[in-house]
Amino acid sequence: MLKRSISSLLDQVLLSALNFGIAFALIQGIPKAEYGLYVQLSLYGLLVTTMMDAYLGNSFNILNNRPPDQRPADLLGNTIRISYAISALAALTGIIMVLWLTRDWSDALHRTYVILVYTVYLVLVVNREFKRACCYLTERWKQAFLMNAIFASCSVIFLSVLWWSGKLSVVSVFVALAVSSGLATVITPTLTELKPLHSIRSTLELAKKSWLVSNWALPGSVLGWSINNAYLFILSVLSGPGATAEVNATKLAIMPLALTLIAWYQVSRADISRLVQLGTSTSYTHYVRKSFLLMYAPVPVYLLVLYLVYPWMEPVLLKKDYTHSEFLLILWGFSAFITPLKFLGTSLLVGFEAFKVLFKLSLLSLVVQIAGVFFFVQFFDFTYVIVALILADLLEIVIMWFVFIPRCKSIIRVKDPLLN
Repeated sequence: MLKRSISSLLDQVLLSALNFGIAFALIQGIPKAEYGLYVQLSLYGLLVTTMMDAYLGNSFNILNNRPPDQRPADLLGNTIRISYAISALAALTGIIMVLWLTRDWSDALHRTYVILVYTVYLVLVVNREFKRACCYLTERWKQAFLMNAIFASCSVIFLSVLWWSGKLSVVSVFVALAVSSGLATVITPTLTELKPLHSIRSTLELAKKSWLVSNWALPGSVLGWSINNAYLFILSVLSGPGATAEVNATKLAIMPLALTLIAWYQVSRADISRLVQLGTSTSYTHYVRKSFLLMYAPVPVYLLVLYLVYPWMEPVLLKKDYTHSEFLLILWGFSAFITPLKFLGTSLLVGFEAFKVLFKLSLLSLVVQIAGVFFFVQFFDFTYVIVALILADLLEIVIMWFVFIPRCKSIIRVKDPLLN
């Protein structure tokens, strides 16, 4: 597990450094409102990849870990075919998203360029992210790391050329990321050779079975994304895209911590699923304790260093019109400190296939968050939007760890022969 965790962590470090570099370049090189547009478009791309992983990633993981006689035929091949159809659908929804976010634009030609580039970007990035997820689920973690290394390297080269030539814009950034995603997907070895499709029936049957397995995971993933990102869209409506840009710019400072959690999740969800299937409570408890320590180890050190060096970093990283960064960073620090508890609890419930529980819990959290966002923005100012996020997370953590996880854990205790 250690080697896979290190590989996944390095994988996420590459993404973190790339995302930070793009954000830094855009913050310095384009107006704050235009950066706010980039934030919203990139977050919508994240929503699409999250939905893909919830529907196909979770179902593939669960079906692939079942006994051979219960595993669908050509599971990986048919899963890849379904992913192609989903990426095409994502492109269509991307057109609607761009039309809505640019509804006030008067330049029809520029708007058309954004639509064309963004839809191509969605197709390519969704396929790259799905292939990377499958690499981890089939324990090809070296190939997953190679994919992201190629993607990050190409992106840095293309974006550096754009920076030095003065051509940096929302459109050019999405062109660079789309081309880099396509190259990373094509250059790396294929997951499996797709057999000639004589009948679409087996693919449709797998799509139906995947839905039966993940029917609560998919809406749950949308809710999870909404909890993490919907406030930025609401904030854009209430206070303008400039407020969205400022809140997201300061959030970037704690993103490395979030990416270490994602790195743990990439290598752990198959392990958790197997532990639940085995039904051994001692192994399960040991795994949870070890995961808790791994997830929390970097948090206090990182936050301490960040708060010490930020006064020197701020003039370099942000323009002068980003005026609320210090207060926002303090609030983001509180949020980062409680996030591992929420992340670990969510991962455990996924391992128990408690998707219905996660959906209901996420729905409650989202309702509390949205109400808090409107309250704090209307009666205070946009910087207090993070307080609403913290309160919603705390509520979710308490219910998750004191109500639902004990119930799920009792399933293991019943199955464990050592306890009978």
